[in-house]
Amino acid sequence: MTQAAVVANPAKSRIHKAGAVCLAAGLIGAVASIYLLAMISPVGADSFTFPHGAPEFTGLQMVIALLRVGLIFGLLGLWWSGAVPMTRIARFGRYIALVMMAVLTVTEGLAVSVPRTPLDGTPPVFGVIYGAYTIVLGVALLAEGLGVARGGVWQGWKRWVPLSLGVWLLVVVLPALALSFDAARWAMSAWLLLFALLGFVLTREDGFAPGQPTAGSRSGMSSAQSAAVVTWVYAAAFGGPIIPNA
Repeated sequence: MTQAAVVANPAKSRIHKAGAVCLAAGLIGAVASIYLLAMISPVGADSFTFPHGAPEFTGLQMVIALLRVGLIFGLLGLWWSGAVPMTRIARFGRYIALVMMAVLTVTEGLAVSVPRTPLDGTPPVFGVIYGAYTIVLGVALLAEGLGVARGGVWQGWKRWVPLSLGVWLLVVVLPALALSFDAARWAMSAWLLLFALLGFVLTREDGFAPGQPTAGSRSGMSSAQSAAVVTWVYAAAFGGPIIPNA
């Protein structure tokens, strides 16, 4: 066995493991979200809030929030696969997508932990901040996905999978959150299924991972946690943690 093969095999295994985690997180998250939202009636005539204040749903909501970690593994696997080119825009999308996904993961977990009633009527300051983070994540996924589609490392239909994550989030999920309860439910669940598809692609990936995560990515994760804490403090001081969600 050549030295290149010895190096490539652990890299390939790492990509496959990251893909499997992302696949499982996407599937479980989509099913759990549909189940949760089917069990909770919309608050008011045309709106729905997340997290829901009923204590019996706190555990499931925390699980859904923690499943976002699996989506981060999917983004890392995409990075390790070498499909993301080293252009400036693609690198921007890669780093910002990882940071924003980490921010949303920690933020959702913190939001679920903040006590509130099912019909809390405080101003949705947290929802505004959450929406801003989501828009930034969508733009980052769009930039990264365009890089993958143009890079040529992935061929055929799978080259469009990363791009579909950003397009779906910006074009379908965000408008659906403001449109109706049912639209938001299905849009968000479908987005999680797209992540499951990304995970499936990574489990079939034969490419070579070009390098390890750098100190910059570890610094980004630290910044993400700091941003999430700041968000929680701000929301706790000025408004309830109300997130319009599917």
